[in-house]
Amino acid sequence: MTSQTLVEAEDYRGYRIEVHYDFDAEKPNVFCDMLSTFVHWHRRYHWDVDGTDKYESPFNFFEDLAGVSIDDLQKRERINDHRWTVYEAKWKFRGCWYDYDAIREKIVELAHQNAVILPVAMCDHSGYTFYEGTGSHAFDPGGWDSGQVGFLYVTKDRLRKETAYNEQELFLTDRNRRPRKGDNVKAAERTPHDRRGKHDWGKVIRVRRNGSLVVDFNNGYSNSVRKTEHTLELIRTRSQRSWLTADVRCCEPS
Repeated sequence: MTSQTLVEAEDYRGYRIEVHYDFDAEKPNVFCDMLSTFVHWHRRYHWDVDGTDKYESPFNFFEDLAGVSIDDLQKRERINDHRWTVYEAKWKFRGCWYDYDAIREKIVELAHQNAVILPVAMCDHSGYTFYEGTGSHAFDPGGWDSGQVGFLYVTKDRLRKETAYNEQELFLTDRNRRPRKGDNVKAAERTPHDRRGKHDWGKVIRVRRNGSLVVDFNNGYSNSVRKTEHTLELIRTRSQRSWLTADVRCCEPS
């Protein structure tokens, strides 16, 4: 430590207290025992696990967590009129055949069954700020300097081992139950309309007697950018078997 690294100093009870810049600080993700892992795909920054180096694509990340690779699945084959073996775009998994989009959705679903996965976005403007979500930041509505850069995840096996909670206590997955106050819910259709492509997760702040839900889609924004029109009431229609929400998460971090 030298005078060039000195930030401030103070004399206290006969002692000289100095604050210096630390140019050899430990990296928290390496020095500390982190419960979760941050996997990212960014051109300029490197934080925890560089997804570009470890995975060919973000979908390979989901294949890794699911323990299933499309390349390892049986592909449907048939003999055409010319007696050639032709492979169709169908993959067999656990006795069922899936097309390309369906098998990818299934693998992503399995990954979420095996791990708690949160999308992580970043706003890079005069320094960078991380936030949960897939859309642009509140201070960058055009999305010029913000957007999703990766995922934060922890496997459920490790979470059980580290926290000592059982499956039911950690992961309540009854999506047919009535949502309760405090639940994080996802709208079946993106709402509000002026936030299309942004966050469609909200928190239930009230359950009315008629069963409708009052949901706050401000998604943890500070008071300076919160909008009252982003607090909506969701109702259930007769044609739907479930609420006007595509998902209900009760025990995952918001």
